[in-house]
Amino acid sequence: ECDLGYVVYCTKGLTIELEGENTLTNNESESAGIYADGNLTIGGEGSVAISADEGCILSDDLTIKDSCTVTADSLIWAATLTVQDDCALTLDGTDGISVYDDFVVTGGTVIITVNGDDDDGVYASDNVVISGGSVTVTAGNHGIYSHTGTVTISGGKVDVTAPNDN
Repeated sequence: ECDLGYVVYCTKGLTIELEGENTLTNNESESAGIYADGNLTIGGEGSVAISADEGCILSDDLTIKDSCTVTADSLIWAATLTVQDDCALTLDGTDGISVYDDFVVTGGTVIITVNGDDDDGVYASDNVVISGGSVTVTAGNHGIYSHTGTVTISGGKVDVTAPNDN
């Protein structure tokens, strides 16, 4: 753990290849799990469970791939988030996924459960593109929300439960 309140802190891009079962926990106030000041790729055959107060993953472009499993209990923030291959991404907490640009799912399984009444499951400033895989979202506000772009579903399976479904 570093002085800035992150379990993993990188001042440039970072690639994490998961093997076996891994846990990253940061219970300090205003703490985070993984921060990459650049692109972050998480892949491999293993799993990681991330628990942090303010955000589990913060990066520029985030790619989750291969057959890894990523589980988080708070905000995932990235410029662009891409989920592909046979990976699994599960977020269960009070915040969802927030991307500055695009949220893209071409494969794998994404399960998002947001417990806050006013929170979105997926918030994308630009586009949401789902062309494969499975996406399940339960949220208190919008399930999947694109602020200025479009939501395009051309494949895969999508199941959204939210009072403001879009």
